[in-house]
Amino acid sequence: MPKCMSTITTKIFSYLYDPEKYLSFEWNHDGISSSSHKNDYSSIDNFLQNTQISNDELKNWKMSVFIRDPLDRFISAFINKCYIEREYLSSNFIYPGNELCYGCRKNLTCFIFEQYKRSYMYVNKMTKFTSYEDQHTYPQNWFCNFGKLKNQYKIYKTSSDKEGIKKYKKNILEILHEVNIEDDKIKFIKDNILNENNRKTRSLRYDVLMKYIYNGIINDIPNFNQLPVVLKKEILSNPLLYKTFISLYYQDYLQFSFPFPTPTFTKSSTIY
Repeated sequence: MPKCMSTITTKIFSYLYDPEKYLSFEWNHDGISSSSHKNDYSSIDNFLQNTQISNDELKNWKMSVFIRDPLDRFISAFINKCYIEREYLSSNFIYPGNELCYGCRKNLTCFIFEQYKRSYMYVNKMTKFTSYEDQHTYPQNWFCNFGKLKNQYKIYKTSSDKEGIKKYKKNILEILHEVNIEDDKIKFIKDNILNENNRKTRSLRYDVLMKYIYNGIINDIPNFNQLPVVLKKEILSNPLLYKTFISLYYQDYLQFSFPFPTPTFTKSSTIY
């Protein structure tokens, strides 16, 4: 699931699919994994078609997914794409002639309205194209064939704080043990993928460069660590933004039993 520890999860399963290729792969943070297009599929239907596995056989699979509070996930995506990646990705990197975040730059109101419009068009079959931003902000219940297969998944909830990351690592290791992954592979995953401070030398050069660029960008943003709180307050205090956000993610809150965020505006300012 995008924006739910998906980069780390992709690395783990790339390593398990082909450990030798993983160890020789130069990670370039461009969305390509060491086993890209070999064990990556755009949908469950695509997976079944390419692997010749039947729906009946799929019922015997252990299926797991990590999800995240919709507001936490949306704010994380907005900061990551519109504050950070937009600063170092060229306008032609994602799709030629277009700027990341639709030209909204760091304007949260502009971005959330644009995502609402795009989501409306997509769900009503007015467009089939999904943008880079869409992939990280579309409602989670639209992914993983949840409409048909939700009850077959073991759903793990994660978050971006220290406790959430700690819980994610614990859950991943539990999953690997449950499916009898070899101890030496679990140790490698724990030491070199889950532990960001102990990666193999081969991947450090690019990671250090990206961390340097990343830190340079966030150091130029006043009170960056408080930005998630500030942006959440902006949504929760604005009747129109709040209504738009809830309209977009209502089913996520409902289907995955997340508590709805409490608005901070007064009834007299509510927009109907």
